[in-house]
Amino acid sequence: MLKQLVILLAAYPFQVTDENTGEVINEGTTVRSLLTQDLTPFEDSNGKGYKPAKSSHDLDFYEKRFKDTPVPGLYEATMTLSVDSKGNAKLKPVDYTFVSPMNEAKPNIKLNAPTKEA
Repeated sequence: MLKQLVILLAAYPFQVTDENTGEVINEGTTVRSLLTQDLTPFEDSNGKGYKPAKSSHDLDFYEKRFKDTPVPGLYEATMTLSVDSKGNAKLKPVDYTFVSPMNEAKPNIKLNAPTKEA
């Protein structure tokens, strides 16, 4: 298993029910994170900036991992590497361990001071 520090942006449970029958069609926990610990944006031929990663988990994952921990925050993501049906490598987060809240993580953000035009 691989481990990486990530900035976890959001974690929320969801449940989709059939409007007619009330039957639960789908349920789970959605997690959105940045695969970085210092807010360094990416830049390549496909674009630049930040692209939040999305992962899906069982419904009880929210209660087990995020109910009593700060979000957003810095987390250690445990990931597995697998190969999909097309032969592409897929990295999937399977667990998150809380490290620190964002106000203590102190990401390396550098802001440029505004300049005065002459």
